[in-house]
Amino acid sequence: MKMRIALNYFFNIFADNEYQYIVQTILTKGLDKMTLEQAKTGDKLIVKNINDPQMRVKAIRFGVMEGVEITCTEKLPYGPVVIRRGHQELAVGRGLAQRIAVERA
Repeated sequence: MKMRIALNYFFNIFADNEYQYIVQTILTKGLDKMTLEQAKTGDKLIVKNINDPQMRVKAIRFGVMEGVEITCTEKLPYGPVVIRRGHQELAVGRGLAQRIAVERA
């Protein structure tokens, strides 16, 4: 937590875009929880939390729930994130992908 506060402090001090990019990269990799939207194509992921009760119910119908391993098969530019579980693929909109916490498997 102290590290995050320090990095936020430096992020606010440096107006240069290069420094902001470096600090933002540090903040999003390892200190913050990763979301499905941040996953890269080919990443094997474990679903940690689905932060939307209605989506959680729908995802369970497709076999996607907390603790399940999924693979990010494709990320369409400004479009959905395509995930695979077993032989089934599911397109998840970006807004919803931001509310699904994952970690790399």
